[in-house]
Amino acid sequence: MDCSNVVDLPELQQIFHANFPSTRYRRFTMFGTTEDPVPLTYLPDEIFGPISFQEIVIRYTKLQRIGTYAFMTSNSTLQTLVVTQSDLQSFPATILPEMSVLEDLDLSYNELSFLPDLCSTSLHDLDLAHNPDLSYTSLAFEQLPYIVNINLASCGMDKLEANLFLDKANLSTVYLEENQLTELVAGSLAFTGAAINEVILSGNKISTVEKSFASGLGTNTYLALLKNNITTLPEEVWRQVFEQLSLGQGSVLLDAFDPADNPLACGCDLAWLVTDPTLLVHLAEGATCADDTPVHDLDPQYYETNCT
Repeated sequence: MDCSNVVDLPELQQIFHANFPSTRYRRFTMFGTTEDPVPLTYLPDEIFGPISFQEIVIRYTKLQRIGTYAFMTSNSTLQTLVVTQSDLQSFPATILPEMSVLEDLDLSYNELSFLPDLCSTSLHDLDLAHNPDLSYTSLAFEQLPYIVNINLASCGMDKLEANLFLDKANLSTVYLEENQLTELVAGSLAFTGAAINEVILSGNKISTVEKSFASGLGTNTYLALLKNNITTLPEEVWRQVFEQLSLGQGSVLLDAFDPADNPLACGCDLAWLVTDPTLLVHLAEGATCADDTPVHDLDPQYYETNCT
């Protein structure tokens, strides 16, 4: 069912007051464009009447608010809910426990300022990217036991709470790129279950990384830190990360296409990594020193002789 051409709320309400041959439909869509968004600003409670859907996909609208019970007729059928490229300022998260089969929730590219703590035993994919002033509590994701993918890219984050992603045995990808993070404190990247596959932190301002910032990484984890301000990889902080990755095919990506990004000093504090090929292989090719020398081209013999 496509309602992309509705001009106002009364028209949409009139549509769903009609008699339908069935009350169960696969997909509802409402698509505008950047130049011509759908003019609706509000979806009230029971807007869909008795009709239920498996998917609701809404893009490029002027939606700012959604009623708490707007989607309740689909509480036992809705698997995918997408409201993106709109002006959404809040989301009725209290409906999530009632959405018993909802797996995919995409609220990206909106104007959400606060995310209530989420609770769902079915949700697998959560996309909140590009809500530029988003805030939430340290318990925001605590009650999402089966979450697989979380996207928090470009949300204006300036800090990352410890243990935010803990106790998520199925968590595979976490996207945190293009935020305003300056440090990774102990427990920032604490995971459970070793299912974690990708952690993307590129395009932040990270310069400080504390001991025990990461735990529970999988042996094949891809940890990307491009375009940050990391100047050193102290052994007491980073060895445990590289040792865990050395059990599989995981890697740490620090390539600096511009020497101003992650300008590694490459002094004796890097000797532990340069002189151990079993660990160095897990630093992705492309990482460079501040003088633009590739880390993989450094002479381990020099470090063994001069860094005792």
